[in-house]
Amino acid sequence: GNRHLQVSLATKKDKDFKTTVFVGNVDFKADEEKLRAFFSSFGEVENVRLVRDSLTHKPKGFCFVHFVD
Repeated sequence: GNRHLQVSLATKKDKDFKTTVFVGNVDFKADEEKLRAFFSSFGEVENVRLVRDSLTHKPKGFCFVHFVD
């Protein structure tokens, strides 16, 4: 479909604190594509990482949005 997939090496350090924002209180029904669409009005979004519980795979209610600039 029209979904984005990010693949990165485990050894690569891709944390950029100048272009990444923490977003708290995210609705548990939100998905990466909805978040990407919302935040794209503020700039070009490189990726969205919706943090999930490792056992249940349910969203934890926060995410990180990484902008190009």
